[in-house]
Amino acid sequence: IYGHIEAKFGLLLSLFSGDQVTPGGSTIVQDNKPSEKKVSKNLLTKRANSHVLLLGDPGLGKSQMLRACATIAPRSIYVGGNTSTTTGLTASVVREARHGAALEAGALVLADSGCVAIDEFEKMDKSQHAGLLEAMEQQQISISKAGVAARLSARTTVLAAANPTGGQYDRDRAVTENCTKLPAPLLSRFDLIFVLIDDPQRSSDTWLSSHVIRQHNRHATGGKNNLANPALSLSHQENSQHQHGNQSNEIISWSILRKYLSAAQSRPSPRLTRSAAQLLRATFLKMRSEATMNNTPITMRQLESLVRLAKARARLELQSIVTPDHAADVIALYGTSVMDPCRKLGAHRTGSKNFAHLTASSSDSKIVTNLINMLHDATVSTGSPWFTLDDIKNRLSHYPDLNTAIRGKPTKSLGDYIDILRDQNFLLYQKRDDNNEASSSVSSAYAYRFLNSGT
Repeated sequence: IYGHIEAKFGLLLSLFSGDQVTPGGSTIVQDNKPSEKKVSKNLLTKRANSHVLLLGDPGLGKSQMLRACATIAPRSIYVGGNTSTTTGLTASVVREARHGAALEAGALVLADSGCVAIDEFEKMDKSQHAGLLEAMEQQQISISKAGVAARLSARTTVLAAANPTGGQYDRDRAVTENCTKLPAPLLSRFDLIFVLIDDPQRSSDTWLSSHVIRQHNRHATGGKNNLANPALSLSHQENSQHQHGNQSNEIISWSILRKYLSAAQSRPSPRLTRSAAQLLRATFLKMRSEATMNNTPITMRQLESLVRLAKARARLELQSIVTPDHAADVIALYGTSVMDPCRKLGAHRTGSKNFAHLTASSSDSKIVTNLINMLHDATVSTGSPWFTLDDIKNRLSHYPDLNTAIRGKPTKSLGDYIDILRDQNFLLYQKRDDNNEASSSVSSAYAYRFLNSGT
Protein backbone atom coordinates (compact mmCIF):
# COMPACT_ATOMS: atom_id res chain seq x y z
CA ILE A 1 0.00 0.00 0.00
CA TYR A 2 1.40 3.35 -1.07
CA GLY A 3 1.70 6.19 1.43
CA HIS A 4 -0.07 6.57 4.82
CA ILE A 5 3.25 6.58 6.66
CA GLU A 6 1.81 7.75 9.99
CA ALA A 7 -0.94 5.12 9.96
CA LYS A 8 1.58 2.38 9.18
CA PHE A 9 3.84 3.56 11.99
CA GLY A 10 0.92 3.54 14.39
CA LEU A 11 -0.04 0.01 13.39
CA LEU A 12 3.57 -1.11 13.82
CA LEU A 13 3.73 0.34 17.33
CA SER A 14 0.48 -1.43 18.24
CA LEU A 15 2.02 -4.75 17.24
CA PHE A 16 4.99 -4.10 19.54
CA SER A 17 2.78 -3.08 22.47
CA GLY A 18 1.43 -5.35 25.14
CA ASP A 19 2.38 -6.19 28.73
CA GLN A 20 0.16 -6.25 31.75
CA VAL A 21 1.06 -3.39 34.07
CA THR A 22 0.51 -3.63 37.82
CA PRO A 23 -0.17 -0.25 39.48
CA GLY A 24 2.68 0.66 41.79
CA GLY A 25 5.01 -1.87 40.20
CA SER A 26 6.58 0.40 37.60
CA THR A 27 10.19 1.53 37.70
CA ILE A 28 11.58 4.98 36.96
CA VAL A 29 15.14 5.01 35.62
CA GLN A 30 17.42 7.93 36.49
CA ASP A 31 20.47 8.35 34.24
CA ASN A 32 20.13 4.80 32.91
CA LYS A 33 20.35 3.43 36.48
CA PRO A 34 17.19 1.73 37.75
CA SER A 35 16.02 2.90 41.13
CA GLU A 36 14.62 0.62 43.78
CA LYS A 37 11.66 -1.24 42.36
CA LYS A 38 8.37 -0.89 44.14
CA VAL A 39 6.49 -4.11 44.67
CA SER A 40 2.76 -3.71 44.64
CA LYS A 41 0.34 -5.99 46.39
CA ASN A 42 -2.45 -4.75 44.18
CA LEU A 43 -3.48 -7.48 41.80
CA LEU A 44 -5.34 -5.10 39.50
CA THR A 45 -3.65 -4.57 36.17
CA LYS A 46 -3.70 -1.86 33.52
CA ARG A 47 -3.71 -2.69 29.86
CA ALA A 48 -0.60 -2.21 27.80
CA ASN A 49 -2.07 -3.02 24.39
CA SER A 50 -2.54 -0.10 22.02
CA HIS A 51 -5.66 -0.16 19.87
CA VAL A 52 -5.72 1.55 16.46
CA LEU A 53 -8.65 2.59 14.26
CA LEU A 54 -8.37 3.43 10.57
CA LEU A 55 -11.30 5.57 9.44
CA GLY A 56 -11.53 6.95 5.94
CA ASP A 57 -12.73 6.86 2.40
CA PRO A 58 -13.05 3.50 0.59
CA GLY A 59 -10.29 2.26 -1.67
CA LEU A 60 -7.31 3.52 0.37
CA GLY A 61 -6.00 0.11 1.42
CA LYS A 62 -7.29 -0.03 4.99
CA SER A 63 -8.18 -3.72 4.71
CA GLN A 64 -4.81 -4.57 3.16
CA MET A 65 -2.96 -2.86 6.01
CA LEU A 66 -4.99 -4.87 8.52
CA ARG A 67 -4.25 -8.11 6.65
CA ALA A 68 -0.55 -7.26 6.66
CA CYS A 69 -0.63 -6.77 10.44
CA ALA A 70 -2.50 -10.06 10.90
CA THR A 71 0.14 -11.79 8.77
CA ILE A 72 3.08 -10.29 10.63
CA ALA A 73 1.76 -10.89 14.15
CA PRO A 74 2.77 -14.29 15.55
CA ARG A 75 -0.73 -14.71 16.99
CA SER A 76 -3.59 -13.02 15.21
CA ILE A 77 -7.13 -13.43 13.91
CA TYR A 78 -8.70 -11.52 11.03
CA VAL A 79 -12.48 -11.11 11.13
CA GLY A 80 -15.10 -9.14 9.23
CA GLY A 81 -17.55 -6.96 11.07
CA ASN A 82 -20.44 -7.96 8.85
CA THR A 83 -19.82 -11.72 9.26
CA SER A 84 -19.10 -11.91 13.00
CA THR A 85 -21.33 -12.16 16.06
CA THR A 86 -20.98 -11.04 19.66
CA THR A 87 -20.30 -14.58 20.88
CA GLY A 88 -17.92 -15.13 17.99
CA LEU A 89 -15.85 -12.19 19.21
CA THR A 90 -16.06 -12.81 22.97
CA ALA A 91 -17.22 -16.19 24.30
CA SER A 92 -20.30 -18.36 24.52
CA VAL A 93 -21.72 -21.16 26.65
CA VAL A 94 -22.87 -24.33 24.90
CA ARG A 95 -24.50 -27.39 26.38
CA GLU A 96 -23.20 -30.85 25.59
CA ALA A 97 -25.10 -34.04 26.12
CA ARG A 98 -22.39 -35.76 28.16
CA HIS A 99 -20.39 -32.99 29.80
CA GLY A 100 -23.05 -30.36 30.41
CA ALA A 101 -22.22 -26.69 29.86
CA ALA A 102 -18.96 -25.75 28.22
CA LEU A 103 -17.28 -22.48 27.22
CA GLU A 104 -16.36 -21.71 23.64
CA ALA A 105 -13.80 -18.95 23.19
CA GLY A 106 -14.25 -16.20 20.63
CA ALA A 107 -11.71 -14.32 18.56
CA LEU A 108 -10.60 -11.96 21.35
CA VAL A 109 -9.89 -14.86 23.69
CA LEU A 110 -8.24 -17.04 21.06
CA ALA A 111 -5.92 -14.17 20.12
CA ASP A 112 -4.84 -13.55 23.72
CA SER A 113 -1.40 -11.87 23.75
CA GLY A 114 -1.83 -11.22 20.04
CA CYS A 115 -4.00 -9.02 17.84
CA VAL A 116 -7.45 -9.11 16.27
CA ALA A 117 -7.96 -7.27 12.99
CA ILE A 118 -11.59 -6.27 12.47
CA ASP A 119 -12.56 -5.05 9.02
CA GLU A 120 -15.86 -3.30 8.23
CA PHE A 121 -15.96 -2.17 11.85
CA GLU A 122 -18.94 0.12 11.30
CA LYS A 123 -21.15 -2.78 10.13
CA MET A 124 -21.15 -4.44 13.54
CA ASP A 125 -24.33 -4.03 15.59
CA LYS A 126 -24.64 -2.36 18.99
CA SER A 127 -24.40 -5.61 20.94
CA GLN A 128 -21.07 -6.43 19.27
CA HIS A 129 -19.68 -3.00 20.09
CA ALA A 130 -20.88 -3.34 23.70
CA GLY A 131 -19.12 -6.70 23.95
CA LEU A 132 -15.82 -5.08 22.96
CA LEU A 133 -15.85 -2.43 25.70
CA GLU A 134 -14.69 -4.66 28.56
CA ALA A 135 -12.17 -6.55 26.45
CA MET A 136 -10.53 -3.43 25.05
CA GLU A 137 -10.07 -1.69 28.42
CA GLN A 138 -10.07 -4.39 31.11
CA GLN A 139 -8.34 -6.98 28.90
CA GLN A 140 -10.74 -9.68 30.01
CA ILE A 141 -14.19 -11.04 29.21
CA SER A 142 -16.64 -11.79 31.99
CA ILE A 143 -19.36 -14.29 31.22
CA SER A 144 -22.23 -15.54 33.35
CA LYS A 145 -24.63 -17.80 31.51
CA ALA A 146 -26.38 -21.12 32.13
CA GLY A 147 -24.90 -21.45 35.61
CA VAL A 148 -21.37 -20.79 34.37
CA ALA A 149 -19.49 -17.74 35.68
CA ALA A 150 -15.99 -17.16 34.39
CA ARG A 151 -13.46 -14.48 33.45
CA LEU A 152 -11.37 -15.12 30.37
CA SER A 153 -8.15 -13.31 29.53
CA ALA A 154 -8.33 -11.14 26.42
CA ARG A 155 -5.00 -9.27 26.39
CA THR A 156 -5.54 -8.54 22.74
CA THR A 157 -4.65 -5.60 20.53
CA VAL A 158 -7.64 -4.49 18.45
CA LEU A 159 -6.92 -3.13 14.97
CA ALA A 160 -10.05 -1.92 13.20
CA ALA A 161 -10.96 -0.31 9.88
CA ALA A 162 -14.20 1.54 9.19
CA ASN A 163 -15.80 3.59 6.44
CA PRO A 164 -17.55 6.89 7.25
CA THR A 165 -21.29 7.25 7.12
CA GLY A 166 -22.38 8.08 3.59
CA GLY A 167 -19.19 6.72 2.02
CA GLN A 168 -17.10 9.92 2.11
CA TYR A 169 -15.44 11.63 5.08
CA ASP A 170 -16.69 15.15 5.83
CA ARG A 171 -13.91 17.40 7.14
CA ASP A 172 -16.38 19.77 8.77
CA ARG A 173 -17.74 17.06 11.06
CA ALA A 174 -16.19 15.28 14.01
CA VAL A 175 -15.25 11.61 13.93
CA THR A 176 -18.36 10.68 15.91
CA GLU A 177 -20.49 12.56 13.36
CA ASN A 178 -18.78 10.90 10.39
CA CYS A 179 -19.30 7.43 11.82
CA THR A 180 -22.56 7.56 13.73
CA LYS A 181 -22.64 3.77 14.21
CA LEU A 182 -19.55 3.85 16.44
CA PRO A 183 -20.40 5.01 19.97
CA ALA A 184 -18.16 7.52 21.73
CA PRO A 185 -17.21 5.13 24.60
CA LEU A 186 -15.88 2.68 22.04
CA LEU A 187 -13.92 5.34 20.15
CA SER A 188 -12.35 6.57 23.39
CA ARG A 189 -10.71 3.17 23.88
CA PHE A 190 -8.59 3.54 20.75
CA ASP A 191 -5.13 4.95 21.38
CA LEU A 192 -4.76 6.17 17.78
CA ILE A 193 -7.45 7.10 15.28
CA PHE A 194 -6.16 7.83 11.79
CA VAL A 195 -8.43 9.52 9.26
CA LEU A 196 -7.53 8.65 5.66
CA ILE A 197 -9.00 10.93 3.00
CA ASP A 198 -8.82 10.44 -0.76
CA ASP A 199 -7.96 13.94 -1.97
CA PRO A 200 -7.45 14.33 -5.74
CA GLN A 201 -3.90 15.61 -6.29
CA ARG A 202 -2.24 15.56 -9.70
CA SER A 203 1.22 14.73 -8.38
CA SER A 204 0.19 12.09 -5.85
CA ASP A 205 -2.29 10.50 -8.26
CA THR A 206 0.50 10.12 -10.85
CA TRP A 207 2.78 8.33 -8.39
CA LEU A 208 -0.05 6.23 -7.00
CA SER A 209 -1.30 5.09 -10.40
CA SER A 210 2.25 4.19 -11.41
CA HIS A 211 2.66 2.19 -8.21
CA VAL A 212 -0.59 0.26 -8.79
CA ILE A 213 0.25 -0.53 -12.42
CA ARG A 214 3.75 -1.59 -11.44
CA GLN A 215 2.38 -3.95 -8.80
CA HIS A 216 -0.04 -5.58 -11.25
CA ASN A 217 2.68 -5.89 -13.88
CA ARG A 218 5.05 -7.41 -11.32
CA HIS A 219 2.54 -10.13 -10.47
CA ALA A 220 1.92 -10.86 -14.13
CA THR A 221 5.64 -11.18 -14.99
CA GLY A 222 6.62 -13.26 -11.98
CA GLY A 223 8.14 -10.41 -9.97
CA LYS A 224 9.86 -8.59 -12.83
CA ASN A 225 8.85 -5.13 -13.91
CA ASN A 226 8.79 -4.97 -17.74
CA LEU A 227 6.53 -2.04 -18.48
CA ALA A 228 6.63 -0.91 -22.07
CA ASN A 229 6.13 2.72 -21.13
CA PRO A 230 9.28 4.05 -19.43
CA ALA A 231 7.29 6.86 -17.83
CA LEU A 232 5.27 4.31 -15.86
CA SER A 233 8.28 2.16 -14.99
CA LEU A 234 9.31 4.04 -11.88
CA SER A 235 11.95 2.32 -9.83
CA HIS A 236 11.40 1.45 -6.21
CA GLN A 237 14.12 3.90 -5.24
CA GLU A 238 12.38 6.79 -7.00
CA ASN A 239 9.09 5.81 -5.40
CA SER A 240 10.72 5.73 -1.98
CA GLN A 241 12.44 9.07 -2.52
CA HIS A 242 9.17 10.71 -3.44
CA GLN A 243 7.54 9.63 -0.21
CA HIS A 244 10.48 9.54 2.21
CA GLY A 245 13.09 11.81 0.70
CA ASN A 246 16.45 10.27 -0.14
CA GLN A 247 16.32 7.62 2.52
CA SER A 248 17.33 4.17 1.30
CA ASN A 249 14.97 1.68 2.97
CA GLU A 250 15.79 -1.99 2.76
CA ILE A 251 12.73 -4.21 2.53
CA ILE A 252 12.49 -6.78 5.33
CA SER A 253 10.74 -10.07 4.62
CA TRP A 254 7.63 -10.90 6.62
CA SER A 255 9.16 -14.04 8.11
CA ILE A 256 12.12 -12.09 9.53
CA LEU A 257 9.83 -9.33 10.80
CA ARG A 258 7.62 -11.93 12.50
CA LYS A 259 10.65 -13.44 14.27
CA TYR A 260 11.85 -9.98 15.27
CA LEU A 261 8.41 -9.18 16.66
CA SER A 262 8.37 -12.40 18.68
CA ALA A 263 11.83 -11.67 20.07
CA ALA A 264 10.82 -8.11 21.02
CA GLN A 265 7.65 -9.25 22.77
CA SER A 266 9.57 -11.81 24.81
CA ARG A 267 11.70 -9.06 26.38
CA PRO A 268 10.67 -7.31 29.62
CA SER A 269 8.60 -4.17 29.34
CA PRO A 270 10.75 -1.04 28.81
CA ARG A 271 10.95 1.37 31.72
CA LEU A 272 10.44 5.10 31.56
CA THR A 273 13.41 7.33 32.20
CA ARG A 274 12.70 10.35 34.33
CA SER A 275 13.32 12.74 31.43
CA ALA A 276 10.98 10.82 29.13
CA ALA A 277 8.30 10.72 31.81
CA GLN A 278 8.59 14.47 32.30
CA LEU A 279 8.29 15.06 28.56
CA LEU A 280 5.14 12.93 28.32
CA ARG A 281 3.66 14.59 31.38
CA ALA A 282 4.41 18.08 30.07
CA THR A 283 2.77 17.21 26.76
CA PHE A 284 -0.33 15.91 28.51
CA LEU A 285 -0.57 18.95 30.77
CA LYS A 286 -0.33 21.24 27.74
CA MET A 287 -3.06 19.29 25.95
CA ARG A 288 -5.15 19.35 29.10
CA SER A 289 -4.83 23.10 29.68
CA GLU A 290 -5.60 24.00 26.08
CA ALA A 291 -8.52 21.57 26.01
CA THR A 292 -9.98 23.15 29.16
CA MET A 293 -10.04 26.57 27.53
CA ASN A 294 -11.83 25.15 24.47
CA ASN A 295 -14.17 22.67 26.20
CA THR A 296 -12.47 19.71 24.53
CA PRO A 297 -12.44 16.51 26.63
CA ILE A 298 -8.88 15.31 27.26
CA THR A 299 -8.71 12.63 29.96
CA MET A 300 -6.11 10.44 31.60
CA ARG A 301 -6.61 7.91 28.83
CA GLN A 302 -4.59 10.16 26.55
CA LEU A 303 -1.68 10.12 29.00
CA GLU A 304 -1.86 6.34 29.32
CA SER A 305 -1.90 6.07 25.54
CA LEU A 306 1.28 8.15 25.31
CA VAL A 307 3.01 5.92 27.86
CA ARG A 308 1.97 2.71 26.09
CA LEU A 309 3.09 3.99 22.70
CA ALA A 310 6.40 5.25 24.10
CA LYS A 311 7.14 1.81 25.55
CA ALA A 312 6.25 0.21 22.22
CA ARG A 313 8.58 2.66 20.48
CA ALA A 314 11.44 1.60 22.77
CA ARG A 315 10.63 -2.08 22.30
CA LEU A 316 10.78 -1.56 18.54
CA GLU A 317 14.51 -0.96 18.99
CA LEU A 318 14.87 -3.71 21.62
CA GLN A 319 15.65 -1.06 24.23
CA SER A 320 15.09 -1.68 27.93
CA ILE A 321 14.37 1.98 28.73
CA VAL A 322 12.25 4.69 27.13
CA THR A 323 14.41 7.66 26.16
CA PRO A 324 13.26 11.22 25.41
CA ASP A 325 13.77 10.51 21.69
CA HIS A 326 11.26 7.67 21.89
CA ALA A 327 8.80 9.94 23.69
CA ALA A 328 9.30 12.70 21.10
CA ASP A 329 8.58 10.26 18.26
CA VAL A 330 5.33 9.22 19.91
CA ILE A 331 4.29 12.80 20.60
CA ALA A 332 4.86 13.70 16.94
CA LEU A 333 2.85 10.65 15.83
CA TYR A 334 0.11 11.40 18.33
CA GLY A 335 -0.31 14.85 16.85
CA THR A 336 -1.04 13.40 13.41
CA SER A 337 -3.89 11.24 14.70
CA VAL A 338 -7.28 12.33 15.97
CA MET A 339 -6.52 12.64 19.68
CA ASP A 340 -10.15 13.19 20.59
CA PRO A 341 -13.11 11.62 18.72
CA CYS A 342 -15.09 14.84 19.08
CA ARG A 343 -12.36 16.84 17.32
CA LYS A 344 -12.85 17.83 13.72
CA LEU A 345 -10.20 16.76 11.24
CA GLY A 346 -9.39 20.28 10.18
CA ALA A 347 -9.18 21.53 13.73
CA HIS A 348 -6.10 22.68 15.60
CA ARG A 349 -3.88 19.94 16.99
CA THR A 350 -5.44 20.37 20.42
CA GLY A 351 -9.00 20.70 19.17
CA SER A 352 -9.28 24.46 19.57
CA LYS A 353 -10.05 25.65 16.04
CA ASN A 354 -12.07 24.60 13.05
CA PHE A 355 -10.27 24.18 9.74
CA ALA A 356 -13.31 25.30 7.74
CA HIS A 357 -13.45 28.49 9.85
CA LEU A 358 -9.74 29.18 9.43
CA THR A 359 -9.90 28.97 5.66
CA ALA A 360 -13.32 30.52 5.21
CA SER A 361 -12.21 33.92 3.92
CA SER A 362 -10.46 34.50 0.64
CA SER A 363 -7.62 36.36 2.41
CA ASP A 364 -6.85 33.28 4.51
CA SER A 365 -6.79 31.09 1.42
CA LYS A 366 -4.46 33.55 -0.27
CA ILE A 367 -2.11 33.53 2.73
CA VAL A 368 -2.00 29.72 2.72
CA THR A 369 -1.27 29.66 -1.02
CA ASN A 370 1.52 32.23 -0.65
CA LEU A 371 3.04 30.27 2.22
CA ILE A 372 3.11 27.15 0.05
CA ASN A 373 4.78 29.06 -2.77
CA MET A 374 7.32 30.55 -0.33
CA LEU A 375 8.26 27.12 1.06
CA HIS A 376 8.47 25.72 -2.46
CA ASP A 377 10.88 28.46 -3.55
CA ALA A 378 12.97 27.96 -0.41
CA THR A 379 13.14 24.20 -1.02
CA VAL A 380 14.31 24.73 -4.60
CA SER A 381 16.91 27.37 -3.66
CA THR A 382 18.40 25.54 -0.66
CA GLY A 383 17.91 21.97 -1.90
CA SER A 384 16.46 20.92 1.45
CA PRO A 385 12.77 20.54 2.42
CA TRP A 386 13.47 20.90 6.17
CA PHE A 387 12.36 23.99 8.08
CA THR A 388 12.13 24.95 11.71
CA LEU A 389 9.72 27.61 12.95
CA ASP A 390 12.58 30.11 13.08
CA ASP A 391 13.50 29.27 9.47
CA ILE A 392 9.95 30.04 8.35
CA LYS A 393 9.95 33.31 10.28
CA ASN A 394 13.27 34.30 8.68
CA ARG A 395 11.89 33.48 5.24
CA LEU A 396 8.86 35.65 5.92
CA SER A 397 11.15 38.66 6.41
CA HIS A 398 11.96 38.43 2.69
CA TYR A 399 8.23 38.49 1.82
CA PRO A 400 7.00 41.77 3.37
CA ASP A 401 3.52 41.61 1.84
CA LEU A 402 2.90 38.09 3.16
CA ASN A 403 4.41 38.96 6.54
CA THR A 404 2.19 42.03 6.82
CA ALA A 405 -0.90 40.02 5.85
CA ILE A 406 -0.25 37.46 8.61
CA ARG A 407 0.48 40.12 11.22
CA GLY A 408 -2.70 41.91 10.21
CA LYS A 409 -4.84 38.99 11.37
CA PRO A 410 -5.87 39.77 14.97
CA THR A 411 -7.28 36.30 15.70
CA LYS A 412 -4.66 34.19 13.91
CA SER A 413 -0.92 33.73 14.05
CA LEU A 414 1.77 32.04 11.98
CA GLY A 415 1.30 28.88 14.04
CA ASP A 416 -2.36 28.68 12.96
CA TYR A 417 -1.41 28.75 9.28
CA ILE A 418 1.31 26.15 9.87
CA ASP A 419 -1.37 23.91 11.40
CA ILE A 420 -3.46 24.40 8.25
CA LEU A 421 -0.51 23.29 6.11
CA ARG A 422 -0.05 20.25 8.37
CA ASP A 423 -3.75 19.36 8.08
CA GLN A 424 -3.45 19.62 4.29
CA ASN A 425 -0.29 17.46 4.42
CA PHE A 426 1.97 20.14 2.97
CA LEU A 427 4.07 20.08 6.16
CA LEU A 428 5.07 16.95 8.03
CA TYR A 429 6.60 17.29 11.49
CA GLN A 430 9.14 14.50 11.91
CA LYS A 431 12.69 13.61 12.87
CA ARG A 432 15.37 14.74 10.45
CA ASP A 433 17.81 12.38 8.75
CA ASP A 434 21.15 14.17 9.13
CA ASN A 435 22.92 11.71 6.85
CA ASN A 436 20.78 12.43 3.83
CA GLU A 437 18.80 15.65 3.96
CA ALA A 438 20.43 17.71 6.66
CA SER A 439 20.24 21.45 6.32
CA SER A 440 22.74 23.77 7.92
CA SER A 441 19.95 26.11 8.97
CA VAL A 442 18.12 23.33 10.81
CA SER A 443 19.62 22.71 14.22
CA SER A 444 16.88 20.79 16.07
CA ALA A 445 16.31 17.04 15.87
CA TYR A 446 12.71 17.58 14.73
CA ALA A 447 11.59 19.93 12.01
CA TYR A 448 8.89 20.52 9.42
CA ARG A 449 9.36 18.68 6.13
CA PHE A 450 7.74 20.40 3.16
CA LEU A 451 5.83 18.14 0.76
CA ASN A 452 5.29 20.04 -2.46
CA SER A 453 2.28 18.02 -3.61
CA GLY A 454 0.56 17.94 -0.24
CA THR A 455 0.53 14.14 -0.15
